[in-house]
Amino acid sequence: MAARLSAARALVYGAAAAMADGRDFDTEASIAKLTASEAATWIAERAMHLHGAQGFMIDSPVQRYYRDCKILEYGEGANEVQRELIAKALIEGYRP
Repeated sequence: MAARLSAARALVYGAAAAMADGRDFDTEASIAKLTASEAATWIAERAMHLHGAQGFMIDSPVQRYYRDCKILEYGEGANEVQRELIAKALIEGYRP
């Protein structure tokens, strides 16, 4: 969990640094959004699993975090759209 969170955070900071430097940051932002939203969902799902049946209860904070994380995969551009934007950038010559 910590490894995925750290990787997502680094990508978000990298996209923010590109924006602050005045560079084109669209692809970096797409990569960061895709990675961070999937990491958040994966982490919340694993937390539910670790909590067992309690993690699936409606009043459980862990279950609420999972529901909150799932919406991140759809808001501000679905993850499939982010993948298409990243693929287009790679075809056009983007190099990470």
